[in-house]
Amino acid sequence: MNRVHAPMRPRRHLLVLALILTAATLAAPTRADVLLEEHFDDSNLRARGWFDATNVDIVANDCVHGSCLRYHWNTGDVTPSGLGPLRIEFPATTVVYLRYHARYSANWRFRTAYGPHEIQFLTNADDRWIGPAETHLTAYVEHTEGRPTLTGQDTLNIDQARLNTDLTHTTERRGAHGCNGDADGYGVGDCYNAGSLHRNGKRWGDPGFAVFTSTPGRYFQGDWHDIIVEFRLNDVTSSSTKANGHVRYWFDGAPVVDIQDMVWRTGANPAMAFRELVVGTYYHDGAPEPQDWFIDELLLATDPNDVGLGFTGSFDAGRDGSNAGMPFDAGVPFDGSPASTEAGAAGIDGQRPGPAAPDTTAGCACGIGDGRSPSLTVAGTLLVFALAFVARARRRLLFRSLLLVLLVDLGCDGSTPTGAESPVPEAGSISNNAGASSDAGADARTDAESKGTDAAPGAGALPDAATECEHKKAEWIFCEDFEGPNFLSQWQEVAYPERKSLETDKSHVRAGKTALKLSFAPGSTDGAGWMHFWWTPAARQNDVFVRWYVQYSTGFDYGGWDVKLAGLGAHLPGVRYGPGAGNMPDGTWYASRLLSLGVTDKNSGANPKEPIFYYYHQGQGSQWGDFGPQNRTPSVRFNDNQWYCLEIGIKPNTVGLGDGEQTVWIDGVEKAKHSGIRWRTESAVQINDLFQSAWIGEPHAISEQYRWEDNYVISTSRIGCL
Repeated sequence: MNRVHAPMRPRRHLLVLALILTAATLAAPTRADVLLEEHFDDSNLRARGWFDATNVDIVANDCVHGSCLRYHWNTGDVTPSGLGPLRIEFPATTVVYLRYHARYSANWRFRTAYGPHEIQFLTNADDRWIGPAETHLTAYVEHTEGRPTLTGQDTLNIDQARLNTDLTHTTERRGAHGCNGDADGYGVGDCYNAGSLHRNGKRWGDPGFAVFTSTPGRYFQGDWHDIIVEFRLNDVTSSSTKANGHVRYWFDGAPVVDIQDMVWRTGANPAMAFRELVVGTYYHDGAPEPQDWFIDELLLATDPNDVGLGFTGSFDAGRDGSNAGMPFDAGVPFDGSPASTEAGAAGIDGQRPGPAAPDTTAGCACGIGDGRSPSLTVAGTLLVFALAFVARARRRLLFRSLLLVLLVDLGCDGSTPTGAESPVPEAGSISNNAGASSDAGADARTDAESKGTDAAPGAGALPDAATECEHKKAEWIFCEDFEGPNFLSQWQEVAYPERKSLETDKSHVRAGKTALKLSFAPGSTDGAGWMHFWWTPAARQNDVFVRWYVQYSTGFDYGGWDVKLAGLGAHLPGVRYGPGAGNMPDGTWYASRLLSLGVTDKNSGANPKEPIFYYYHQGQGSQWGDFGPQNRTPSVRFNDNQWYCLEIGIKPNTVGLGDGEQTVWIDGVEKAKHSGIRWRTESAVQINDLFQSAWIGEPHAISEQYRWEDNYVISTSRIGCL
């Protein structure tokens, strides 16, 4: 018997529609938790509560919606067009969720090690006009080398009378971000002299990969990207500090940093709360060329739902951030569970991958999941469902037309909105600019390499040796080609800068237009001084390589002992220096560098002018470290006025085992390899320091002499020569 489906009565249709529309209305946000919503659609910022440097540049081209905020640097500018910070206050709160869209000009060059400053949060413990570097707490959101850099600083809390003293179990009146001990197990932080006082700084959750790169593709800095950050103050009493503060970061819908056991404040500041947002742009040492940074659709709230996050639990990145950056199938998860794809979970060569593809729901320029009003998603979806349901039941043209009109009006017609990213590959098909493992390409050794050519495993040819640093590989930590007037800007410590200059004579330039010229002052054991570049190692950093070029002037006198070259140092998190030469390593630090002797060493058999290892390790022969001579024939001696390509590779030992290694390649040919080294006793000890040295032990020269260096690269895989 055929069933007859009686049509639903019109009144029932109206009832269903009314119920669903009511639910949609109730689902719409109350906005009580929204602290700030800024679209930068016009320049009338003061009317909306902004103060300080409000004469900013509002542009109408290539924005997410309408207009957007642009900061422009000319060559040498520290602040964009001389502008100071843009500030706005909001109701005091102990938790902030910040969502904004950002992009950089295609030629933007990120700084290394620290900066440039971008966005800061200040608290009610300070005046509204205070400078961010000297406060009771400043929380920074910025991108160093294209990586998310989330930093805290509380300079005014430091006990300046007890610098570098651990006060964590002594008093609550102390700095939580450096100078007075490690408050949360994430390292002691920085403590540096700023003239009249010491400042501090501590960063969390470096994922080990860049989310903004100069390579067109998913992470291209010239495209708009959606960023969400959560800062939550930890709980305190007047006599105790609890390590339950939050530092979290999402990029295009994918979680990248998740730390929920850190310390922002101590018990000395129980009433502290975030109160002010500052767009405080600052490019240390000046921009290398004209470049721009854009911001649009900024939203600040205290509820994760208001910024498009549907959960507050952990996605289990781990204390060391080892799971950070796991790709998600559909952007920001709503249940807190990492629903990563099987292919995406492994990443490239076993290294954790970068962020997943942006949430495809953001493809509508309509307010449903577009970042402007993220919580309209539920209301919009229910409304569309209501009309679709009624249209199907009644089969009336009216309802179908309403549905079509609604979809078109909302902009969800499948087109990509202005400024939005074009469709990207599925999560898991992550390109190499998400990061590579420390042994990337280790099994891909070529015949060319085994025959001693310049080839390195996995190293592809560069388009132009002169532009090496413009084509940085994902596994590169640092690149310095000494081009331009700010040729020392990437180095955090520079001794005797007056003995360092740019060389333009092509016979002393390895690549590009200029090289570093080091002037050895006669009679000075400090020679041409030294420089340090420090970085925060990725959680799974293992082998590290450094490659550079060196050339000595005619008749260079190596003196009666040695001339130091560059090398690598390893320390515990937050530590930059070891105890120095003449100290036996205790397993919490180690170092290895190259040097050349001016005499023959009877113990190692090293000949004058041969580059050899000088290293500090567990079990060394004396307090002054060990020499590691070349052990591959024929050995290489430096000739005057000749460029040499030097590359060092350091393999840390497994804790408890003596399986560490060090290798040197000269002009692409392995010339020394030393195995069985016990570098460290703690796995937290990681390589974090490039130490460039031009020290000379017993100088004999009676006139100035020179050494030239060029094209430094630090990497987690073999680099090879140009």
